[in-house]
Amino acid sequence: ISGVISKSTQRSEGQRNTVADGSFTLSSTKGDLEVSFTGLNIQVSEDGVELAGSVDVNEDTYDASDLPEGVAMVLRRVFWLTRR
Repeated sequence: ISGVISKSTQRSEGQRNTVADGSFTLSSTKGDLEVSFTGLNIQVSEDGVELAGSVDVNEDTYDASDLPEGVAMVLRRVFWLTRR
């Protein structure tokens, strides 16, 4: 995986809101995923995680709340890696 992600996080009582911009390439034996997003909003609360915005994957655009499971899994792992 290679790329750059910038994030801004605000925390309040029981809630965390992160806005992220970035692009990265994930290379695997199954092929490459070129992922980019601008203004991706991630809200975490006791009710769960909500995504808002759009994500471009290999020139296809997806609504962040309705990502294919494989792409959602990649984003979860990338954000876990960049959580600090």
